[in-house]
Order: sequence, then structure tokens, then C-alpha cells
Amino acid sequence: MANPSAEGWSRQQDAQGDVYRSRRLVVTVAANRPHKPLPTELDIAKFFNGSAPPAHIIITTPAGKKLAEMTDWSMSVPNHKDGNAGVLYDKRPSDPPFYQVGATFVSPDDEHYYALGQNHEGFLDHRGRRIECWHNYTATAAPSICVPFLVTNKG
Repeated sequence: MANPSAEGWSRQQDAQGDVYRSRRLVVTVAANRPHKPLPTELDIAKFFNGSAPPAHIIITTPAGKKLAEMTDWSMSVPNHKDGNAGVLYDKRPSDPPFYQVGATFVSPDDEHYYALGQNHEGFLDHRGRRIECWHNYTATAAPSICVPFLVTNKG
């Protein structure tokens, strides 16, 4: 098992957030800027907002070339609102907690996504499509394998 290492990384913090630098990457984690929501936002939040704090992470090269930008993420326990509560029927008492997670990324208009091995929907380019990756560990089904590997035309 590998151990994380901070060797070769530096960290700077300012009002904009945290910036982590290595010889090959610059990772910027924007500061969380809570705001006072309007009364209508509070009303809507009762039914539609998640519980995860916002996240905005940009990964670039030291020269400034953007490699990836995550604009948001989500994490929730299975529930009826999201339509995934049924998975709890397969949960054994000895299983760790189940979560549904997601992330939203920005990409250039001309970028296309290939691979994601287990997704055989009849198209090669996954741009603009929702990718679902399930691990199924029930007594009646073999575990599914999720292949979160992809290649883009941007290298």
C-alpha cells in the first residue's frame, strides 16, 4: 500500500483559497464563500439543495495550461428524492455506509471523452453524457467493476 507524501509540494494560502504546487502541477482550491441566502433560496433549499459544501478546484501546469476544472460536487446517502433508496434493501449490517457521489467538470467546447470501459451504450464519445458507475455487492450478483479511466483528444 502506498503512503501519501508531501515531498516536492508547496502550499500557499490567501483570500482566494489554497494553491498547491509541485514541479508538474498547480492545484487551486477556491475558498468557500458562504453568503446570506435570500428567503426564496432558503425555501427552495428545503427540497433541492444537498448537504455538501461547494467546491471549485482548478488543476493547471506550472505554465498555466488548464488540465481540469471541477466546479461542484455532491455526496448523499441513498434516499427517495434521488430515486436510489432501493439500494438500501441490498445493504447488509456488516456493510460500510452507502453514498451517491458526483462531480461537475468544465471542459473546452472541442474536447471529447473516450474509454470508461464498462459503459457500452453504443457510442464512443461520452461528452455531454451522464456516466453512472455502480458497485454491486449483493449476495445474488457478482461485484461490478467501475473503470474511471478516460482519454480525451486533448491528451
